[in-house]
Amino acid sequence: MQDQGISIIIPAFNEARNLVPCLSSLQASEFESFEVVCVDDASDDRSGEVAASYGSRVLRLGRRSGPAAARNRGATVARYGILLFLDADVTVFPDTLTKVHEGFRDNPGIQALFGSYSENTPVPSFFSQYKNLQHHYTHQSSSEEAATFWAGCGAILTDVFQKVGGFDEGFRRPSVEDIALGYTLREKGYRVLLKKDVFVTHLKRYTFLSLIKSDLFGRAIPWTRLMLDRGRFQNDLNTRTSNALSLMTCYALLAAPLFGKSGWPFWFALCSGLFLFLNRAFLALASRQGFRFLAAAALMLFFSYLYSGLGLGMGCILHIWHRFRS
Repeated sequence: MQDQGISIIIPAFNEARNLVPCLSSLQASEFESFEVVCVDDASDDRSGEVAASYGSRVLRLGRRSGPAAARNRGATVARYGILLFLDADVTVFPDTLTKVHEGFRDNPGIQALFGSYSENTPVPSFFSQYKNLQHHYTHQSSSEEAATFWAGCGAILTDVFQKVGGFDEGFRRPSVEDIALGYTLREKGYRVLLKKDVFVTHLKRYTFLSLIKSDLFGRAIPWTRLMLDRGRFQNDLNTRTSNALSLMTCYALLAAPLFGKSGWPFWFALCSGLFLFLNRAFLALASRQGFRFLAAAALMLFFSYLYSGLGLGMGCILHIWHRFRS
């Protein structure tokens, strides 16, 4: 096996602004045996120049190919035995790389691991704060014996990555290519650890519309198709039993007017109470940021289940249509 240093692979498309804090944070790492490979995915900005100015090895793709292909290209030149995939819009803590290295050292039976976003993000907008907190909660409350993978901050042994063929380059935009890789790893008998003390800080700026677009077209629809294609349905991460029950409760809540003037208040209270109970742990976390944030987060969570349900339906239709055509 290659030297157990860490080769950090960062795909970048027009990420010049985010690469500055990302690469600065890596330079402050307490772990020293690492290299940074930045794959410039045919950016229109100075992403490659910024990466080079911080001492990164820069590979530039001739045309935009997507993060899956960019990560695969970066892995081909890796010098070390651990590949750590980072998004360009995150910063690491001084001990992030140390804990990644310790994760493999202290758990010799695993072949991959991933961490999570920290609880807080410096981006002030509500939608950025909300989405970051939701992601943080999902990983922190999920099983450590993971059923998938996350490429925002995910590491895998280099030889294992090569054996499974890397990321599926059919995903040309940021999507569920990391989840697909996780499924492949598990199907081939490899173990993936969710290491909850490995943190990165997310710098992504969300608006209301960009959040819906990301959740619906980047996650809900392709993830549904992926699960149906692979026949994998796990009670973990965003597909836990509580998530399925919350989705059904949200749609049931919309049916309250059908119960008439005398029946709808009871039905509304029942469904609302069940929704709050099912999501009480996340809402308790959101309450740390005050009542206004809590109220807005609860409403946004309800709405997110509605459009995620729409994505589930669209994913099922597209899966059936694809199978019919093939």
